[in-house]
This record gives sequence, C-alpha cells and structure tokens, in this order.
Amino acid sequence: MKHIFVLEYQSTGGEVNKPFNLERALAGDPVVTRDGRKVLWIAHCSPAKREYQVQALVEGIAYPLSLNADGRYNCYDEYRHDLFMAPKKRTVWARFYRHEDGSILSSEWYDTKEMASKMAPEVSESPNYIGVYQIEIEE
Repeated sequence: MKHIFVLEYQSTGGEVNKPFNLERALAGDPVVTRDGRKVLWIAHCSPAKREYQVQALVEGIAYPLSLNADGRYNCYDEYRHDLFMAPKKRTVWARFYRHEDGSILSSEWYDTKEMASKMAPEVSESPNYIGVYQIEIEE
C-alpha cells in the first residue's frame, strides 16, 4: 500500500524564489526565471555595461537575454525574465503521527530511513503513530 502525504506550510511572506547568485549559476547550479522557465545556458561578460553583463538562454525564447549581474532583466521593475536560483529537491524521511483532532503531524526530517526509525518504544507503540515515510522537499 502506498501512502501519500501532503505537507502544508505557511509562508512567512518572503520571496518564494531564491535570489539569483551569479557565482553559483556559473558553477552550474540550476537557474529559473520569475515565471518558472529553465535557464539553459548562462554566461558573464564583466567588461560589458552593468545592465548587460549576464547573457542567458531561456527555455522557450529563441534569443539570449541580457540581464544585469543581479539577474534583473529590467533595472526598474520586476519582470518575468528576472533570474532566480531554482529550488533543489532532496529526499528525506519523517515519522508521521495522527493528532487527536485527526490532523497528521510529522517529525523533523532525517537523511535515512534508519535514522528516522530510531525512537523510544513508547512512540512506535502509540496508537497515534502512523509510520516512517519518504518525502521529497524543496530547499
């Protein structure tokens, strides 16, 4: 039997996307645009004017975009071509419990199933204990 858990969290009001980091982008970390398209190729030309130092080829656009070193397409306003670091996905393990109100809670995340499975006997024998499951998170 396969279990699927949907974990919900509340945003703190900060940016959903991670700020663009030119050094990480040039090192090969994945980059996306504000509207979610993948950046296929990126280059930096430091002698160019600040507004044109970054060149990026974006999924679905036939020509390279010119951006500033902060990944901004337009220096004055937010724009759909602005660059951000793509979230990284990671697989973790967590223990799940049923709260008395019926909601499902999880423990902190662990790197392995073995680490997540280590617990006091009173926890694993509790009627509220559901089990240890693998989940994918974005960092």
